[in-house]
Amino acid sequence: MLLRDELNVAHVRLCLVKSEELDVIYRYLTHGELRIRELLKKIIAKTTDGTYALEPGGSLTPDSQRQAKLSKLIESMAKRIPE
Repeated sequence: MLLRDELNVAHVRLCLVKSEELDVIYRYLTHGELRIRELLKKIIAKTTDGTYALEPGGSLTPDSQRQAKLSKLIESMAKRIPE
């Protein structure tokens, strides 16, 4: 929910998915991961050789409300990790 509410990258919905549709979703996600990996490799290479530079941005420090939500989410995740 934090991702959807705070970062706007996911919309949670529960439903049953046909196995054929699930296969398409998994293949799409795998393809997307590979494309992002290649993009990051290009950005790192160009940044390293000086042909690309990121513009300075704003603060990367979350405000106190967002930090509290993030800390709560991470605490919840930590409880679910087997030791």
